[in-house]
Amino acid sequence: MPAKTVVSSYTHKAQHAFFPYARYTSIVGMHTSLVAFTALFLPRHLSLLLWPSLADSNCLETQFKDALTDNPVVTLAWIVAGLVVLQVWWAGWIRHWCFEYTSRAVSSDQIKVDRYQFNRGRFSKSGRAAVFTSCVALVFHATIVLFGAPSASHLPHTFLLAIVLALLSVFAPAYALGYPSFSSDTSSFITRLNWARLFAELSPRNPIERALVYPAVSHYLVKCVLWLMLIRTRS
Repeated sequence: MPAKTVVSSYTHKAQHAFFPYARYTSIVGMHTSLVAFTALFLPRHLSLLLWPSLADSNCLETQFKDALTDNPVVTLAWIVAGLVVLQVWWAGWIRHWCFEYTSRAVSSDQIKVDRYQFNRGRFSKSGRAAVFTSCVALVFHATIVLFGAPSASHLPHTFLLAIVLALLSVFAPAYALGYPSFSSDTSSFITRLNWARLFAELSPRNPIERALVYPAVSHYLVKCVLWLMLIRTRS
């Protein structure tokens, strides 16, 4: 009996520490490629369809730039539309890996029951994550304006940029881990502590948390670079 207990405990620990690195690498590569396509090629092709005169340019480089910069609001709107689809798909994978990483079930029946309970209410959770992302986008918008973006003449440009940054950095953690709220229950308190540990202390403890924290930090760095470029342009 003791031997069986030891084997079961070791198997449980090995199962608990499992993370699909090969699948994660392939999904990240596909996600990165699709984000690049959404940012560079989706608005360009749609702009060429809406404004065929842009295709008359002889220089391919000029044609590429004109299609992206002729109407920045439309370009950003299409980027936001593409990112909404991509980030919902990416957040779904992150949430799926959260279940696989934290599941303590051994039998297939237990796994099915745990998966059903874990996925129950996922549409309402995605809706709450979208609302939280919108609130963060408003905060980003106000911050960008405080750092020197025009507050009256380019509101759509600034707000769409804030939505892009919020989608890239906030939606996936809010959907996979839950969004931080000011409720007094234990679950909300733990969620607030997790968000503070991940995004204030930058101390992820497992591969799932690292997959959420490192992209968010890189997006914040990109945002800081954009702010510095904006300040330098206006000075």
